[in-house]
Amino acid sequence: MAAPALIQRVVKAHQFLIFTTPPNLQAPSPMAWGRARLLHHLHRHHAGQARSADRRAGGGGFAVAPCHGTYFVNVDIGSVGFQGDDADFCREIIEKAGVAAIPVSAFYASAPETSMARFCFAKPDDMLDEAIIRLKRRFG
Repeated sequence: MAAPALIQRVVKAHQFLIFTTPPNLQAPSPMAWGRARLLHHLHRHHAGQARSADRRAGGGGFAVAPCHGTYFVNVDIGSVGFQGDDADFCREIIEKAGVAAIPVSAFYASAPETSMARFCFAKPDDMLDEAIIRLKRRFG
């Protein structure tokens, strides 16, 4: 229980904190894993994420912003003919395609960008493929 303005700030802080735990910040763990094993794990992880990003970027028919060093890809929602803002787009794809995205405007304090949506590609390939199929069905 708190004032709505305070709750909004707590929700924003929570949102940013849960997305700031990349595995590369855990690099001091070579003592436990051994350097070679850790490096192998990090290279395999990076290759898998790059493959998933390429898979997501190539599907759905969206214009895609470059995405290096992240688990997310930003897409131009107007590139598939969507006429509303990013929040409307994210609601629509949840309701009509069963796919979730984050409106990029959620990351702005003021003067938000409203023509981009953010998809997470740190998912299994079959889940990414299904999401792409659903989005293509919706925006063909």
